[in-house]
Amino acid sequence: MSGKSTFLRTILLNVILSQNLNTCFSDEFSLPFSQVYSSISTQDNIAGGASLFYVELSLINEMIHSNDESIKLLLIDEIFKGTNSIERQSLALATLRYLKSKSNIIVISTTHDIEIATLLREDFDLYYLSNYIKNGEMFFDHFFETWNKYQY
Repeated sequence: MSGKSTFLRTILLNVILSQNLNTCFSDEFSLPFSQVYSSISTQDNIAGGASLFYVELSLINEMIHSNDESIKLLLIDEIFKGTNSIERQSLALATLRYLKSKSNIIVISTTHDIEIATLLREDFDLYYLSNYIKNGEMFFDHFFETWNKYQY
């Protein structure tokens, strides 16, 4: 509820606007990439025989195995949310580290999983969206803070 998915959608919207209308909602925007892939709001397809995990895995596989060597932007919301914690963490760590190792891939991913974030803090710049409670009501200020100042 703090705005992680909305943040990814905002990036995607600005990329689409800039590529198609040469405009976006920012003071400055540079596109070092030509392709954009997203795994945002993925859903299962039970009628088609595809679980949420399979749909996510297929999208990530498509991102990784694109034959084009141009620079790509990958937006991934809650990576591998469709599977259990142990497999999700192992797959997320391996996948995100692999994507980071590719010189032609820029990846932005969100997670609620503190363990994944903690294990990736040496590999990625980590940020979080803060919130606070005032008079028993929760507020989201949509302000990014760097994760690296906290030690876990």
